[in-house]
Amino acid sequence: MRRADLSLGVATIRSPDDPEIEIAQKRAMKISTKPLENSQVLLHVEVEPEEFDKALERAAHEIAGSVKIPGFRKGKVPRQVLEARVGAEAITEEAVRQSLPGYLAEAVTTEDIDVIGRPSIDNLEAESASGLSFDATCDVRPEIEVADWAGVEVEVPSLEVTDEDIDEQINAFRRQSAPVEEVSRPATEGDFVLIDLNGHIHDEEVPGANLADFLYEVGSAMVLDALDDEVTGKRAGDILKFNAALPESFGELAGQEASFSVIVKEVRERRIPELDDDWVDDNTEFDTVEEFRSDVRDRLEQMRRSSVATAAREGTLSAIADLITESVPEPLVEEESHHILEMMNIRLQMQGLDLGMYLKATGTSLEDLIAEQREPAERNVKADLALRAIARQEALEVAEEDRAKHVSAMAERTDRSADEIRESIDKTRGWSAIEADIIRHKALDLAIEKAALKDDQGNSVDWSAVIREDEENAEEPEA
Repeated sequence: MRRADLSLGVATIRSPDDPEIEIAQKRAMKISTKPLENSQVLLHVEVEPEEFDKALERAAHEIAGSVKIPGFRKGKVPRQVLEARVGAEAITEEAVRQSLPGYLAEAVTTEDIDVIGRPSIDNLEAESASGLSFDATCDVRPEIEVADWAGVEVEVPSLEVTDEDIDEQINAFRRQSAPVEEVSRPATEGDFVLIDLNGHIHDEEVPGANLADFLYEVGSAMVLDALDDEVTGKRAGDILKFNAALPESFGELAGQEASFSVIVKEVRERRIPELDDDWVDDNTEFDTVEEFRSDVRDRLEQMRRSSVATAAREGTLSAIADLITESVPEPLVEEESHHILEMMNIRLQMQGLDLGMYLKATGTSLEDLIAEQREPAERNVKADLALRAIARQEALEVAEEDRAKHVSAMAERTDRSADEIRESIDKTRGWSAIEADIIRHKALDLAIEKAALKDDQGNSVDWSAVIREDEENAEEPEA
């Protein structure tokens, strides 16, 4: 029976990494491969008759459970009787539908083929006497060589924390905690003014521009840039009238000119307290200014290390992606584009939104959004291929310690024990994907270690210092 006689589509062929597929051991199969152009491999699979007969028996049992035949209970109909009733072709079709994904998965695993996308099935023949055979044309991940990856230049933030940085943080905290008091002088930048604001376009109120008893910080540009200029130098009791173009925050009205009137009711200023031990003791967990400054320095240094680590990883990925000039397989780009959209949808859902709501709010079509993701998707794919190339060229391997760390991390994120997680991974043959991910992380760590990290002043940044400090902090016991 040829494939044309079967209602079996490509969508039916699940990925060999699908956790729902359990691969049987030592099945009677003959497998051969043939490299094709454009990063493809032709996989030919022949399943021996005795092996395929097991699939036929399972399919017959499945169908027998849903067919009523006089004289037989459901599920107890002999196969020969069932074939006479529903036809051998129906049983064969069901056997192929059930078993082909597993045969394909085992063939791919046996031949160690790194399949991407959905294989295309052709020349499918299935008979009880001759078994099952088929060809699968598989898009495979290309193995690209990457030269000159060691020493790529990557710009990162400076690790240095200056006294000025500390002063800025402390002064910001002092401003936030400072009391606000009414004054009789004109308003200046940094003051607060209590105002009534009214905006109109041709006698129609502008939504979001009619506010009563609105406490506005002068210089914040929160509503209109022009508002800062207008209220600066004004006192309580002043009435202002002016015209201004609406900014982008007003949506469809952005760019239109509106007429505004403002009544200044009060001018208030922050009374920033003196920085001394008494203020520190009253407003922080520390007793002295020196202790407070030391803690601020520690926190800023930790933030700088985190910023350097993020910039180093993102910059190194971008730099090694630039080393790949070859075109990459379209299935990989499409898969990554969908992944980016899935992650975007998850983030939107965390905010109580979804992709449809986002498209409507932004006036963007799904097609345009997908097109926008193509460039970052292609860049991500190139970075991934570069990491795989580095791992291959440097012969990076996964140690048992790496597996144990992965299992331990999964156990911490779930309610399952390490043994349960290992059993699940073993059952679904999930180690292949997990180890590939571990190897990519190792390759990225190596690429960063060998990269030339420089800050915006051209000074070299010591990556080992970043890692060492973070590791020491992680190992410190909690008080």
